[in-house]
Amino acid sequence: MTNEVQRLAPADLVINRLGARDIALALRMTPSAVYRWTYAAPRGSNGIVPAKHHRALIALAEEKAVPLTYEELALGGLSLQDLEKAAA
Repeated sequence: MTNEVQRLAPADLVINRLGARDIALALRMTPSAVYRWTYAAPRGSNGIVPAKHHRALIALAEEKAVPLTYEELALGGLSLQDLEKAAA
């Protein structure tokens, strides 16, 4: 077992922190459409979260009391588990 911290792509990060099902419900899309953000082009968006969803995702994160910033939506960051380890 390693203690390495891995930076996630924006799509992986938001799915890790908020859950694909909750994201899908908030954005009125299917969970498979949310997971498609993680796929390579042309099937997906190469790990990029479409900007049109950023505001709604920030609102969902606030509702769930989960840390999430616009910077992380654009650039990626740490998983929730790695954030908690870093804070401990």
